[in-house]
Amino acid sequence: MTTPDKIIKSVLVVDDDSQLRALVSLLLRSMELAVIEAGSAKEAAGILAASTADPLLAIIDYRMPEMDGISWITELRDAGRTFPIVLLTSAWCDEETFHRLRNILKVNLILRKPIEPEQFVKDIEQLLPAIK
Repeated sequence: MTTPDKIIKSVLVVDDDSQLRALVSLLLRSMELAVIEAGSAKEAAGILAASTADPLLAIIDYRMPEMDGISWITELRDAGRTFPIVLLTSAWCDEETFHRLRNILKVNLILRKPIEPEQFVKDIEQLLPAIK
């Protein structure tokens, strides 16, 4: 079980692709960040429900079984969760979707897959000072 102290200092990585999740987690750990992994929005929701604290950051895949990332981010924001979010997507979004993600859902960063490890680390490092 994840304790509130543990989740608040962690990055939540939500992706059904275990290989990508492992790569992202490895890169985050190389940045000396703790990582909590979930394979679905449902699993991640359970992790969040078990804690009264929010993660430092969440990295969420767009295409997942059961519920897509944008729908889950919408639920998070509707529930009052304000932690920073990075959305991973294999398809670039149109202008309307981009506007919704950035301005309404307050997604901090949208990254296209496949990720390039060195650039991913740089992007996350640039985001971290604003949220630490």
